[in-house]
Amino acid sequence: MNKQNGYSLVELMMVLAIIGIIAGVAVPSYQSNVQTSARGSSMNELLDIMRAQENYSANNFSYSSDLRDLNYSNPHIVDGEKYSVAASTCADGSAITSCVLLTATPQNGQTGGPITINSRGEKTKNGSAGWK
Repeated sequence: MNKQNGYSLVELMMVLAIIGIIAGVAVPSYQSNVQTSARGSSMNELLDIMRAQENYSANNFSYSSDLRDLNYSNPHIVDGEKYSVAASTCADGSAITSCVLLTATPQNGQTGGPITINSRGEKTKNGSAGWK
C-alpha cells in the first residue's frame, strides 16, 4: 500500500474554515478596541488642552479660541488623525473671557459622536452628559 505524504484538500479546507471563523470574531473585536483606545486618547488630549486653557486664562484673563496660542495646531489632530480638536465659545452665548468649549470631532472612520468639555467642567460624549 502506498503511504500518502502531505495533506488532503479536505484537511486544508477545514483549516481555512477555522481560520476564517477565528478572523471573523477577532477582527471586529480588535477594531472596537482600537476605536475605544482612540476615544480615550482624545479625552486625555482634551484634558491636557483644557489645562493649557486654564494656564492661558490665568495669565491673560481670557480663554483662547485659537489653539495656536496654547502651542497646539489649530485644529489639533489627535491619535493618528482619529479626532480633530477645536476650541469655541460655550453654547450658552458666554464670552470667550468666561467660558471655552473644546470639541473632539471623530474623523477617518472613527465612530461615535463628538466629545466635549468646557471650562466649567461639563463633559459630553455623543450628546450625552459625562464621559462614562
